[in-house]
Amino acid sequence: MNNNSDRLKIGNKYFQSRLLVGTGKYKNSIATMDSIDGSGSEIVTVAIRRLSPYLNSDNTNFLEHLDWEKIWLLPNTAGSQTAEEAIRMAFFRP
Repeated sequence: MNNNSDRLKIGNKYFQSRLLVGTGKYKNSIATMDSIDGSGSEIVTVAIRRLSPYLNSDNTNFLEHLDWEKIWLLPNTAGSQTAEEAIRMAFFRP
């Protein structure tokens, strides 16, 4: 895709892929990272309410192992009752 009009644009950022990958329901952090890498997605969604320092029983924090030069994190603030709560939740750091 050479033309920016063919790419996904969010704000002032362009993405080659329109695929968004979630981080829930994986057996372990390795499976999560492998899925993200294999998908070619540049956007990863994370449910903030379910985010803990460790994703699964393997005690690996997959967020520390992603290539942040290639991946953009999109926080999912589902469950928020107000816009203010959603903003606070999006800025949460475990």
